[in-house]
Amino acid sequence: MKLIYKLNLLLFILLTGMISINAQNKEIKLNFAGFGKLDMAAFKLSAETKIKISGSGAYLQGFEDSFEDEDGNYWSINENTDLLVYGWILNSSTRKVVWSLKDFISAGKRDLNGIFKFEQEKTLPAGEYEAYFTAMFDHEHGIAFGKEIWRKLLAELSGADYNIRVLQKTNMIISAPSGSFSETNVEGVVDRNSSKAIVSLIRVGDDKKLNKGFSLKGDTRLKIYALGEIRDNNKYDHAWIYDVSRNIKVWDMNSNNSSSAGGSKKNMMFNNEITLPKGSYIVHYVSDDNHSFESWNSLPPGDPQYWGITVRAVSEADQANVMPFNSNDIVKPVVELVKVGDDAFLSQGFTLDKETKLRVLVIGESSGGDMADGGWIIDVDTRKTIWKMEYNKTEHAGGARKNRMIDEEITLKKGSYIAFYSTDDSHSYGDWNANPPYDEDRYGLTIWTVNEADAAGIKLFDEKDYKSPGVIAEIVRVKDNDFESRSFTLDKETKIRIYAIGEGVHGGMADYGWIEDDATGKAVWEMTYKKTQHAGGAEKNRLVNEVITLPKGKYRIYYETDNSHSYKDWNSSPPDDQERYGITLMYEER
Repeated sequence: MKLIYKLNLLLFILLTGMISINAQNKEIKLNFAGFGKLDMAAFKLSAETKIKISGSGAYLQGFEDSFEDEDGNYWSINENTDLLVYGWILNSSTRKVVWSLKDFISAGKRDLNGIFKFEQEKTLPAGEYEAYFTAMFDHEHGIAFGKEIWRKLLAELSGADYNIRVLQKTNMIISAPSGSFSETNVEGVVDRNSSKAIVSLIRVGDDKKLNKGFSLKGDTRLKIYALGEIRDNNKYDHAWIYDVSRNIKVWDMNSNNSSSAGGSKKNMMFNNEITLPKGSYIVHYVSDDNHSFESWNSLPPGDPQYWGITVRAVSEADQANVMPFNSNDIVKPVVELVKVGDDAFLSQGFTLDKETKLRVLVIGESSGGDMADGGWIIDVDTRKTIWKMEYNKTEHAGGARKNRMIDEEITLKKGSYIAFYSTDDSHSYGDWNANPPYDEDRYGLTIWTVNEADAAGIKLFDEKDYKSPGVIAEIVRVKDNDFESRSFTLDKETKIRIYAIGEGVHGGMADYGWIEDDATGKAVWEMTYKKTQHAGGAEKNRLVNEVITLPKGKYRIYYETDNSHSYKDWNSSPPDDQERYGITLMYEER
């Protein structure tokens, strides 16, 4: 009996000791939060500690299904897609992933539902850490199942109820001795770390347009940490910085200067230093309607809370240069044709008193080839197009791929010019038929001077009121079923420029002009299809812009139209320079 008593006592001591030891361990648990969602937690280690990471993950390869999830979102998944349920741990100071369950996924350890158990140990130094757990689809993960197992998997999958019921059992548990391990606030640690940043636009959700300004009183080194979505050179969630005092983009997040942010291939990251001079700046961040911190439609990045942009001073000396944003530094546009709706044709004349460097921003629409909505600039005296928005020079403007933009500097000589912007009958400001561009308020054409002081030398005018001193005679803004003529006299042999726009099809002209010798009644020049080129808009819009020499004498210009497709009554897309539909004669030399 004494022996039994001693054995029982020893067993009791051992058991209570084990319970005591287990009671000293502390753990945090992360669970399945839904497709595209994150469960998050944070912890602090007061000393170097060996932690245990255990639980259940999932990997379903060749997942093919259509279902509605618990949030009412409809998913249609093709057979090349994998489903992963996994977690990872991030160092809060370095923002580096220090452990990821993806590294331990093994085909041999899963059941037919794709569920697998895991238990790992990892020694981490003292510091703060964040843990994340998610369930998401992946087109790029490359572990293969055998065909037989693949067929069994598809046979087992029977819709949302089954999938969610199985996946709700997945989790990740992190445990360690309580003396060195304590749970902290997962958002608080990030907020604390970013609180001293110059700009911190983080945890960005869908359809956001965020910005914040700052000013610098000297050359300053800045550390930029930005995460976004960039795919096939198109930017969907991304950041840029404008110098509002010089009116130029000084930094832009793009596929060339960014690297992988982990997870899906479209998750990209800029993590580098730049130097900016004295001036005032606005940091912009925009997101489209999916794949953001709000909800991911593919594997999330390794640092999901920093989805957005954070700008910090590199040193205390750099921080001393930072000042509140000075809005007085913003350079105002000299030409602004923006917030343009359907079926619009806008113009603005401007005169430069000297050669001037300008910044031109145009946002429009094109799926390739000609622009459906776009802008251009002409020389008002020669009517020559000196700058035009062409598709091959544009970049993605955000939102739908057909949203295009061009943002560049040009130099124009002293003289008078007209800026034009036109739209077709769909997808424009206030009535988008697909996702709008990021900067939808600037849909149209905007011109600034690169040097603010040059703005004083620019005068605006209304094209309709402008009378070029070089015009000899003109018949313009011609309507249907019209026949007009004007006479003019040349007191010597003269070089003249003929600028005529009309309608031509199948090698012949329907709306066209000509010149006759007033004395003989014979035609000395005629607008023929072979002389023309495309005038923009519909292919039948034709343009002549040529110089001829006429002897001294009296002449008459004529212009004739048929019963359709003319000024303000177009039956197809109008020409670019529709205000000059007709014929204009100008002196080439005086």
